[in-house]
Amino acid sequence: MEVLNAEEYGRAMWQAYVNGGQDPNTNALGYRYDWGYDANGYPQLNGISMSRFLDSGNTVPSADTDWFDETTRTGVIQQYNVSVSNGSEKGTSFFSLGYYKNKGIINESDFERFSARMNSEYHLIDKILTVGEHFTLNRTSEVQAPGGFLQNVLQFNPSLPVYDVNGEYAGPVGGYPDRENPVARLERNSNNRYTYWRMFGDAYINLNPFKGFNIRSTFGLDYSQKQQRIFTFPVTEGNVANDKNAVEAKQEHWTKWMWNAIATYNLEIGKHRGDAMVGIELNREDDSWFSGYKEEFTILNTDFMWPDAGVGTAQAYGSGEGYSLVSFFGKLNYTYDDKYLASLTIRRDGSSRFGKNNRYATFPSVSLGWRLSRENFLKDVSWLDDLKIRASWGQTGNQEISNIARYTIYVPNYGVTESGGQSYGTSYDIAGTNGGSILQSGFKRNQIWK
Repeated sequence: MEVLNAEEYGRAMWQAYVNGGQDPNTNALGYRYDWGYDANGYPQLNGISMSRFLDSGNTVPSADTDWFDETTRTGVIQQYNVSVSNGSEKGTSFFSLGYYKNKGIINESDFERFSARMNSEYHLIDKILTVGEHFTLNRTSEVQAPGGFLQNVLQFNPSLPVYDVNGEYAGPVGGYPDRENPVARLERNSNNRYTYWRMFGDAYINLNPFKGFNIRSTFGLDYSQKQQRIFTFPVTEGNVANDKNAVEAKQEHWTKWMWNAIATYNLEIGKHRGDAMVGIELNREDDSWFSGYKEEFTILNTDFMWPDAGVGTAQAYGSGEGYSLVSFFGKLNYTYDDKYLASLTIRRDGSSRFGKNNRYATFPSVSLGWRLSRENFLKDVSWLDDLKIRASWGQTGNQEISNIARYTIYVPNYGVTESGGQSYGTSYDIAGTNGGSILQSGFKRNQIWK
């Protein structure tokens, strides 16, 4: 990407000042312009100069920095995979390992993934009893570029150097916008790596005791865990200097499991064909996360910077929630002579997201069909391949609400101003800013049940 150099930036700024009817030499960035008007009265730029140093202490020399070039690189991707498989009359198996590495185009950023996968299926009693599994394990590690980083790079002035005369990171001085040195920002972010583990898969057993009848039970599990430390290091450069140092240690956990059992039966007698299915399914999801935050570390080393080593402000956060869903279902299909079709479905679902008095609901559906193209009076119509009339009716439900919706009708409000979303009730000024001597407490309504 081509960006403006220091001279081009200066020319653009001169033009902006002139277009605005201002004296360009009043700029606070160290640019000095030799300019005037031509014979036709149009502004004319004769030359540009720059102060040798941009600060009063003569530590930040003027420069011509390509910040995009200083903070980016050619991305490199590596990928390796190996797999083995085996098969016989008794069953099949498959195993694979994979590695993926992506060094991003932004310096200090990268993405790495190790993966393993195993699938197998075995016939224990001929093809009457079959067991199998599908399992995947991933480990992901990543350093992400800071949010809005490229925007900061493109807005950073090219006349600022990467380093000052002392070899420290240079930053905005004087009238320069208060933005952190992009190169320094990447270095301070380079240790903010997260590690993410995910294990997911399922195991099943399938029973086929006689033709047309089948029972299958499956258990599935999806578990994820993420951990990360987010470091805050002192900013030393220019107007944005800040001696604050801190670390936040975070962990997140997600667990999902599912179990079902489904029986199916198919039957065909003459022109009659039908199939039936009944089943049950259980779903459970639990999510939790917690975080510890601490400021003021004596040793600014990532091996040392854990929350218990800081001596300053401490904060802790955490939360957890989950839900359960149970479903009973059945379906019946019937076809006569491939002309007349009927289908009946019914399911009953119960979700923990609803109150105990309104947790279960039944959802039926029915459909009828008539394939006219199979009738004798349309069989000889050459331009018509298939024509079917179908009518259906059904009901469905929706549980896409908060896991704790049944609890959060009223929440305590202990602030002077509203927070936490729309309020449908009252809140009280417990800070006494209205001059009252008795501080009241109260609640606010944040949900309306209809």
